Amino acid sequence: MISLKPYNTFGVEAFAERMLELATVEDIVDYCKLAESSRRKFFVLGGGSNLLFVRDFNGDILRITNRDIEVVKIEDDYVDVWVGAGFIWDEFVAWTTEHELWGAELLSGIPGTVGAAPVQNIGAYGAEAADIVVRADTVCLGWWHEGVFLQKLSNSKLSFSYRTSYIKEASHERYIVYGVVFRLSRHIPKDRSNFVRLGLIDADITPELVRNKVLEVRASKLPPLSELGSAGSFFKNPMVDYLNLHRWQTYIEDIPFYPQGADLVKVPAGWIIEHCGWKGYREGQVGVYPKHSLILVNYGGATGLEILDLSLRIAEDVRKKLGVRLKPEVEVV
Repeated sequence: MISLKPYNTFGVEAFAERMLELATVEDIVDYCKLAESSRRKFFVLGGGSNLLFVRDFNGDILRITNRDIEVVKIEDDYVDVWVGAGFIWDEFVAWTTEHELWGAELLSGIPGTVGAAPVQNIGAYGAEAADIVVRADTVCLGWWHEGVFLQKLSNSKLSFSYRTSYIKEASHERYIVYGVVFRLSRHIPKDRSNFVRLGLIDADITPELVRNKVLEVRASKLPPLSELGSAGSFFKNPMVDYLNLHRWQTYIEDIPFYPQGADLVKVPAGWIIEHCGWKGYREGQVGVYPKHSLILVNYGGATGLEILDLSLRIAEDVRKKLGVRLKPEVEVV
């Protein structure tokens, strides 16, 4: 048995039977063939930053370690870059800004690996992985047929939506991402509203400046992982219709919301949780971070079940008070 405590940012204790590092696509294919024939359970672990272990895992933990990066196409307006799934996400973002390429800078500081980007559709400050992913290169295990095969999933096939994708939602297949192609612009975006919201003036904007500002803002709101265990945002920001929004506005002032098409708005889950009185709440070794209500923290020695229990109580309280259902962004394993 191997301890998973060093491999999850919540810092909770759990054990798995084995941990295997797979460096090449051939390694992944060979393992998948063995797992398929032996019905071996496995879980692909990236940076361990968006998950919560609530019990031991009776199987193998896989870590994809390919950290290659290669420019595969250069045009006047953009550059396509292939990046191995094991590449640290924030190091990739740093690479893009150092090369004065646009598209990833607002996603600075997000923990984890590149392989998670097309699965979780990671996002922050108005940007998402879906904006820059061209395709995900995967090894696929089809549950409805025999065999293991390679499949390249285009952006449209990935069917991105808020913090999810086809890879994450597929019920009849399993995919292991071994590489991702990103398209990065060589020119500053025409829509600069996300930069303005960060307090940046057009004349001064560079990819590196945006990155530094994002890192500064994140540091002011998020707990340092060296001090407190967390997984960033625990819940997704809920979508509500205008009828519910208008009902809330009759007795709650200054509700922040962001239109999502003609019928829905997105309301920050952190604001909802704070409004319901949970900001800074602590019980034993688990709590809600005092600086950001969307973050649940492990103050030291908490179990995954204790963190999960707190999240369920928060969600139920929000449902009773506001009639909205909070869904976890964190994957519970």
